[in-house]
Amino acid sequence: FYTNGEYMELSVIIPCYNREDTIRGAVLSVLNQLGEHSVEVIVVDDGSTDSSIEKISDLNVKIFKTQGRTGACNARNLGVQNARHDIIAFNDSDDYWVINKLEQVEKVFTQYNIDYLFHSFIRVKGNQSNLGGGYLQQSSLKKEFL
Repeated sequence: FYTNGEYMELSVIIPCYNREDTIRGAVLSVLNQLGEHSVEVIVVDDGSTDSSIEKISDLNVKIFKTQGRTGACNARNLGVQNARHDIIAFNDSDDYWVINKLEQVEKVFTQYNIDYLFHSFIRVKGNQSNLGGGYLQQSSLKKEFL
């Protein structure tokens, strides 16, 4: 997943439905990742009726639209169909990546020679945070890398 062994190339798919308050932050959290990466961000508008897409119109993203409200899974599929890179990552329109997420993902991909990765997330609501999700692992893959 490297070009000339120099950097990771990936497409990040972000489905969006009425997220005018969070979409810009979600996109910027992907675009502003530390390290050398070739990141294509694809936002798929799933029939939004608010100003979600206008909030990101000045950013370097590709925007596709579904035919009305079709659901996040369909929006993700449309994004994958239009992705330029072989490595695909997903982000939700109300989620933010930590600044070094791609560095950590690249480290795990390289060190363990794996093809795909699922990992946990932290959901913050007010003053509370909860760990959720999970990941598939090889016997030698340790949780501390993510």
